[in-house]
Amino acid sequence: MFPNGLRKAPWQALRWAWRALPLSEAARLKVAPYLDRWLPAVAIRIRHGTPKPPVWLYPRPAAEISAGDFVLSGFLGDPTGIGRAGRMSLQALRASQLTVIAHDLRTPPPAEVRDSVGGIWLSHCNPPEAVGFLLQSDLPKDRYRIGYWAWELPELPEDWVPAISLFHELWAPSQFVADAIEKSRGDANVLIRVVPHPLPDMTAAHRDRSRFGISEEVFAFLCMYDVRSTSARKNPMGAVKAFQMAFSPQDQRVCLVVKVNSTDPDPTCLDPLNQQIRNWPNIRLIVESLSDADSDTLIATADVFVSLHRSEGFGLSIAQAMTLGRAVIATGWSGNVDFTEGGIISVPYSLVPAQDPSGRYDAPGQVWAEPDLYAAADAMVTFATDPALAAALGRKGYDLVRQKLPAYFEVSHLAPWLSEPLGAASRHLARA
Repeated sequence: MFPNGLRKAPWQALRWAWRALPLSEAARLKVAPYLDRWLPAVAIRIRHGTPKPPVWLYPRPAAEISAGDFVLSGFLGDPTGIGRAGRMSLQALRASQLTVIAHDLRTPPPAEVRDSVGGIWLSHCNPPEAVGFLLQSDLPKDRYRIGYWAWELPELPEDWVPAISLFHELWAPSQFVADAIEKSRGDANVLIRVVPHPLPDMTAAHRDRSRFGISEEVFAFLCMYDVRSTSARKNPMGAVKAFQMAFSPQDQRVCLVVKVNSTDPDPTCLDPLNQQIRNWPNIRLIVESLSDADSDTLIATADVFVSLHRSEGFGLSIAQAMTLGRAVIATGWSGNVDFTEGGIISVPYSLVPAQDPSGRYDAPGQVWAEPDLYAAADAMVTFATDPALAAALGRKGYDLVRQKLPAYFEVSHLAPWLSEPLGAASRHLARA
């Protein structure tokens, strides 16, 4: 519990500052015992509770913000889903004839905007990273602030809620995420918009079995996940088990490829998966880091994309597979239902308490989906037996994703904060 009266705000600011320190989780764990021993009052207040942000972090009223540059901050160089989403938004904004200044959050802001005021700041990252930047930089201070948030459970984390008031506008990639933000907004004066991720230009993606050592005669299933998104949520084990229920280890007519990203932080995280696929020569892991182009090629190389996730904020890989005309087998719950219903094999599920050994999604009262692996296995058998059926569903999914994910979204309302006029050709954010 925070102390009352005038002492409250300094403790809140201190905790936000603690959160913003550029320390790894391992470093924080090393520091924590010393705080607990020598400064217990400080330790309690900066490590527990959900304080409001200090007053100086709140944005200026939108009516007081002058026109200026459009700055997009994100993890633009990272080979992750949130990194790619940021790159896609940057590409699409520029394709719509808007001048956007890119800022990778792992580097200082560009000199051209470091001391400027006015305009728009779009933070293409989640609250912890956005707030950390707010505490360290004056760049967002006098700008119209937009947060582009992605979350994968029905309710926001408790420590995200205070950050809602730090933005004029929040974009959510799906109705699922928008609903989670809406539940927590309280009396915050913030505009919430559903803004689906713009799809990248994937016309260069092509089938290349030799690139990944997959025989041309094999019917290939693919699932992909990032370790930092947690195995519990992405559930690659579900895809593996469904494949094992559908086929035998000796069945060389089929294969399952599991693409894993970001194993470096903890290589042992793959131990359960390696144990599960031992003695299954038709299941293989790919752990190399792939460029965006190579990732697209891998999706194009598969016959069927499988996502037995327990929850998705959007489902970018699913959308990419549909855009490439690949049949999809996916859990029929969370963010992906905005654009998948009727164009994929939607796997039935039951809602269960969210339990994540990593702790990231393990919160009281939160739920997610437990997909029906028997139904997924049946779909795998059906497609492997009748590849033409998979191809037909892929074409249907291609048409659907083009229909469900609009080619643009409105940005004309941002005109008052842009130094350049929004002409007829730049009133929408076009998909690249």
